[in-house]
Amino acid sequence: DPQRALSKAMAHSYEVIIIDRHLDGEFDGVRLVELLRKYGVQSPVIGTAPNADWAEQSIDLVDRLLPAPFDYSELIKAVADLLEDEPHPIIDHPTDFQTQEDDHLKLNLSGLLPFPPAVPEISVQRTPTETPKQEIPIFIATTKQVRQWQPPHIEKYEGPTRVIFTENSDETRSEYEGWLKDAGAEVAACKSGDDVIEATMLGNFDLIVIDLWTSGIDGFETLETLRMSGVETPVIITAGYITKEMVSELLPHRIKKIVLKPTNHKVFMKSIQEAVTV
Repeated sequence: DPQRALSKAMAHSYEVIIIDRHLDGEFDGVRLVELLRKYGVQSPVIGTAPNADWAEQSIDLVDRLLPAPFDYSELIKAVADLLEDEPHPIIDHPTDFQTQEDDHLKLNLSGLLPFPPAVPEISVQRTPTETPKQEIPIFIATTKQVRQWQPPHIEKYEGPTRVIFTENSDETRSEYEGWLKDAGAEVAACKSGDDVIEATMLGNFDLIVIDLWTSGIDGFETLETLRMSGVETPVIITAGYITKEMVSELLPHRIKKIVLKPTNHKVFMKSIQEAVTV
């Protein structure tokens, strides 16, 4: 599943990622590698496919091509070759015996070298009237003032509240979108978690509403990926059912509220207003 692989790779660190060219999902292996690089995942990638069937423009995205079918030993060798560090140069140090031989050779040769001529010692006498010159520091006055650094001015956003949300049901998604737009918000309605991840990487939002059970990656992985990517936007969770264990798993990711479905306009909009003013 490319969506689940994308969220896992963004939420955790892997030394090697192996991606097949042909995947069952909304996008293929080439698009998955492009998204990984786009979102800053720099782990080495091995691309697999029959006869290494990768698009020519995508070959540079992968570090190794492994034609399929392949056996266990070929896969292990490809991973080992990819992770193998470059050998460090080896510096040979002479042994004690070699050092002694070199010293002995130097002693024998030193007796054959002519002695350097003696240099007569020359003393310099200074007359009493002659005093060494002292350097007088010269200070140059300047009226130029050093300009202190000022942080750049960032205009505060004062437009309508920007809300992005996921909802698996087409009917409920359309209903939520209508409620939010009627309240004056800018709305981005998504069906899957990977759509939310991609949109939040490209734009700014004031609130994220995540359906816990969506197609592709679920709400848990969506929320974890957003937080691991540095997105600190307030989050509301919607769910048809939820347990105490699930709540305990969500709380460390700093969620604002959990809304149980089905819900109505009053409850939904009240939760939105408590998280951010619409």
